[in-house]
Amino acid sequence: MTRFAVLGPLTISLAAGPRSLPAAMQRKLLAVLLSQTGRVVSLATLTEALWGAAPPARPQQALQVYVHRLRRALDDERRLAHQSGGYLLRVARDELDVHHFTDLLTQARTAVAQGRRAHADACYEQALRLWRGPAYADVTGVAVIDDEVARLTDQHLHCQEERIGVRLRLGRYAEVIGELRSLTEAHPYRENLRVMLMTALHGVGRQAEALEVYSDIRTILVDQLGVEPGAALRRLHLALLRGDGPGGAATSPAAVAVVPVPSAAAVVPAPPAAVPAPPRPVSLLTAARPSTGVPTTRDRAAPPDQPPAGRCGPCATNGRRGSVALDRVPALLPADVYRYVARREPLAELDALLTRPDQVGALPVVVVTGGAGVGKSALTVHWAHRIADRFPDGQLYVDLHGSDPMGSVPATADVVRGFLSALGAPAHGVPTDLSGQINLYRTLLHGRRMLVLLDNARDAGQVQPLLPGSTGCLIVVTSRDHLLPLVARQGAYPVPLAPLTAGESYELLRQRLGAGRLAADPTATGDLIAGCAGVPQALAMAAAHAATYPELPLRQLVDRIGGLRGPS
Repeated sequence: MTRFAVLGPLTISLAAGPRSLPAAMQRKLLAVLLSQTGRVVSLATLTEALWGAAPPARPQQALQVYVHRLRRALDDERRLAHQSGGYLLRVARDELDVHHFTDLLTQARTAVAQGRRAHADACYEQALRLWRGPAYADVTGVAVIDDEVARLTDQHLHCQEERIGVRLRLGRYAEVIGELRSLTEAHPYRENLRVMLMTALHGVGRQAEALEVYSDIRTILVDQLGVEPGAALRRLHLALLRGDGPGGAATSPAAVAVVPVPSAAAVVPAPPAAVPAPPRPVSLLTAARPSTGVPTTRDRAAPPDQPPAGRCGPCATNGRRGSVALDRVPALLPADVYRYVARREPLAELDALLTRPDQVGALPVVVVTGGAGVGKSALTVHWAHRIADRFPDGQLYVDLHGSDPMGSVPATADVVRGFLSALGAPAHGVPTDLSGQINLYRTLLHGRRMLVLLDNARDAGQVQPLLPGSTGCLIVVTSRDHLLPLVARQGAYPVPLAPLTAGESYELLRQRLGAGRLAADPTATGDLIAGCAGVPQALAMAAAHAATYPELPLRQLVDRIGGLRGPS
């Protein structure tokens, strides 16, 4: 049976035994096809992957040569098929180690949800043993593979975290401490790992070391990013300082751990004081990334810290100078876009903003601009979900209706009051005047790491009152307007969004209609893509029309394309 392995260097095993691909171009071609299993990889993508910015004079003929050689190496001419506009590598689910890893991860999460933690631990262990090193370790410098490597690397880290979370729930504290120390060194800003390390250290009676872990991460965050630790770390630190034991308060550090699957999160009551028992953990981390089902560092399960006497609600300090305790962690982002077609260049540009040297300690205001229907909202909502776990204090979102033809934009006071409510501000504590409300809003965000998405802004004046006064929050604004005053005064970073490329347009249609429907009339498909001019809204409307009337030939749809475009 044929086996492909990419969780490490690329290897192939055929029925006759291992098969090597000594030619770098062949390995690169196979790696690209494996990274896109089940999908037709366009000729343009393959050409760029193999030759970058310096393709040969006749790239299609050169590509055919490498395809022919790869077919011979795989001992199966039918495995690598030419389809409309590209090539498809046929790989059964049990032939690729990535699929095996994903299946084991799903089994582990299901077992956690069912309370079968020992079985979940075994599944996590099997999944991690499939990794022989970094994914696609011997194929570098190819953008489409780099994207897949980033995705797989993130899943690998989540798998490690979830396995540790299960072992904490099983009381196996001592055996995870070494692994957690290595992971925190490799990922110094990942607060979830610090929560688990502090929990494990407390579980073996090393409370002083657990407190030292908090001190270390707070120093890193304050000195390097200018922000305070997130809610889960703060609550655990407070519980340690109080000396809560296994039978103590619900916020006891012995009752803090990570439950890998949101549906499995639960509060487990501590045993009676008269019955000796190991600490039983309680989930503090139940929120998950919509695209992966993996928990983030956002805290939803445990009650907030009690404010000092004489104070109440979100305006109470939690013992740190200039710090404000939030009563809840808001998560207002709308759902991620169904089958979002990744736009590699703008996503990479946005990702780079978070690591720019000149942004350390001061996250930027990002302004994504573009015409109607070009996909500003879809891009920013998708990106916001991708990076949500970097902002453990929550996410705020509002549609400002700036492009509403009737001009019915929400009043600034209504938007601010909505944000205050999401942040847990009691109605009786909210000032009646707009200036006071804005001041309270900025006070609640001070010293926090939050993501604020202001969608569909009309102009800079609509955005200005909603900007926090501190630097730990990331503000993302979308608008048809260039919002030049924000760029000039606030140093906002403009990200103009262009229409989809022909390849991205094809991928959007393929995901919604299937490759077979498009291959039935390649000319009509090309005309449909050209007619929609790379506007995602127009492409989505065309795809919806075609999906609703499957008997309608694409040629007839193309003839009606004039009525399918969104507003200009």
